[in-house]
Amino acid sequence: MTVFETATEVLDAFARSDIERARALCAEGLVLFGTDVGEVWHDRESFLVALEEMRELGLSAHWRETPVVAGEWVAGEAEFSFPDGRTLPVRVTLVFADGRLVHGHYSLAADVADAPP
Repeated sequence: MTVFETATEVLDAFARSDIERARALCAEGLVLFGTDVGEVWHDRESFLVALEEMRELGLSAHWRETPVVAGEWVAGEAEFSFPDGRTLPVRVTLVFADGRLVHGHYSLAADVADAPP
C-alpha cells in the first residue's frame, strides 16, 4: 500500500471510528492532536478509547484534494461529513514510520481577526 493509500485508510478509519482498522494502522507510541480542546493523545490505546466514544457522531471523511506526499509524510485538506449533511473542513498532517501512523495533527482554519485580544 502506498503512503497516500495508507493515509486515506487512516482518514476513513478515524472518521468511522473503526477501532480494529485504526489499531492496525497506528503505532503503539502514536502522538495525535485532534481539533477539539483536550484532544491530545500520547499513545494508541488512549486514542482508541476516545475514538470509540466518537462513533455516535456517524462521521465519514474524504480528501478535498489530493494531499502532498513526501516520503512517509502526508499533508492536505480533508472534510468530515455528518449524517445530517453538515460538513467540517480540516487540515491534516500524518507522519508514518514502517507503514504505521506515528504522528497526526488535525486542525481547523481560524481567522486571526476572531482571536481573543
